[in-house]
Amino acid sequence: MCNTGAYHVNVPAGLLQWLNQQAREEEAWLGRFFVSVLYKISRHDTIRHDGDGLLHRRFWVGIEAAFGVKMLPNQRAKPSDVQLYEFFHQVAAEEGWLQSDGKYYQLTEKGRGFLLQPESSQIALVLEYVWPPAQLEYSLYETSAGI
Repeated sequence: MCNTGAYHVNVPAGLLQWLNQQAREEEAWLGRFFVSVLYKISRHDTIRHDGDGLLHRRFWVGIEAAFGVKMLPNQRAKPSDVQLYEFFHQVAAEEGWLQSDGKYYQLTEKGRGFLLQPESSQIALVLEYVWPPAQLEYSLYETSAGI
């Protein structure tokens, strides 16, 4: 878990570059993305995963439609080709939000607990996997101060 200071998630350079290009107000986007993915899993109870262990492509296409983005560029693209989806799975595994029966993912009690947290706590937890806590505090302060 991140709040212990032990970071076990590899953040690809491309994802860091993309996140750094986002406006400060959009830092909340990443937190909302995580919440939306987990909420959709909880609504469906179980979601099939692919051979790479990631949520199935059709699931991600639905998430993309909800967010108005297209990260899977064509029919042949796999979720493992999208760094953001890989990042989600790494964080979800580290936090223990999902469990698998070998074919389907299901939300755990920890995942449900994350969904019940205040939005600011959700965003802070996810961003701790990208930026060190000291930098995160500065970034959130700067955003809330309107600078």
